[in-house]
Formats: sequence, structure tokens, C-alpha cells
Amino acid sequence: MVTRKKREQIKEAAGKFLLLADIEKPPVSVNHIARLQGVQVRYVPCEEEMAGLLYREGEQVIIGVNALNTKTRQRFTIAHELGYLQINGPEKLHVDVKFNAFIGNPGASKAIDTAEIEANIFAFELLMPEAFLKRDIIEKDYDIEDEEWVRTLADKYKVSMSIMAFRLSDLDLTLSLPSVATRPLQRTQSQICG
Repeated sequence: MVTRKKREQIKEAAGKFLLLADIEKPPVSVNHIARLQGVQVRYVPCEEEMAGLLYREGEQVIIGVNALNTKTRQRFTIAHELGYLQINGPEKLHVDVKFNAFIGNPGASKAIDTAEIEANIFAFELLMPEAFLKRDIIEKDYDIEDEEWVRTLADKYKVSMSIMAFRLSDLDLTLSLPSVATRPLQRTQSQICG
């Protein structure tokens, strides 16, 4: 379970990355942020099960990303691994197999892998900052129950539609989710949000 205080700390950490990178609007360049953190990002075709990895040898840090995954999945993986590094500190090797992008690996889907849940929260905060989303909603006067609107936002932020729907729901910026995401999200939202 991730406490409200921990969520605020994660949000603040992601916000510092955005400030450092001077990012004020979407899409967030996770590759640029990684470079600023001294992290190399490498794209390598891997088995379907491999989402990404974080490798550290001394001062060198590498995020490996499955080149066979979609671009939105790759961006989420980079943000997730940056979060894992920020929150959990130095670990020589951390591997993420294919996971439910909302919560993490299979252990996290049972709400027992706090490190994965926290890294995913960091990824949400980095890729879709609350302030950016609220600004978009106010500026465009979107209908927050419109599936096409969620798709438009997802495209703007370069994330998957289901990740965007989850983020909007997580922030209480929507009253209902698009049908493509409703069932799995309702079941898992309380697990990640506490």
C-alpha cells in the first residue's frame, strides 16, 4: 500500500525532473530527462516478456528498453525505470518482465510489490503531470466522458489510451472511463491508489 504522503513525495520527485529539464508542456521527453540524469537509454529487441531493465555499474546507469514494444510502452518503461532508480536507489540490476502497465509486475497486481507500484506512480506523474492535464481540460473545455477526448489527450501526451484513462480516473478528472479500459481499471485502481 502506498500512503498519501509517499504519493506526494513521488509527485514532488517527478516535478523536480520536469523543472530540471525545463519541460512545461506535453509530451514529456523521457529520453532528455534520462540524459540529464546521466542515464543511457538503449533500445534492444527482446523477448515479448521483457519490458525493460535498469542496470547500474559504478556511476554508469543504463535503462534497457524492448525495441519491439510500442513507442508509448517504451516511453512508459523509461519513465518507470527512472522512477525505480529515483525511489529505490542503486541496485545493480532490476528487470521488468511484461507487466500490467497500471500496476507493475504480477506481484504488484496483488498490491504486494510496493517498489513497482511506486515506480509506476512516478511514471504517471512524469508523463502526465496533474498540472498539465488540468490546464488542458480548462483550456479546451473537454467533455471528460468522451472516449475520443481521452484518445486526443493520450496522443498529445504520447501515452496509451488506457494509461491516460487510468490517470484521469486516478486524478478524479473523469466520472467514467472509456469502455476499453473500464473493467481492468476498476479492479486495480484501489490497489495502486490505496
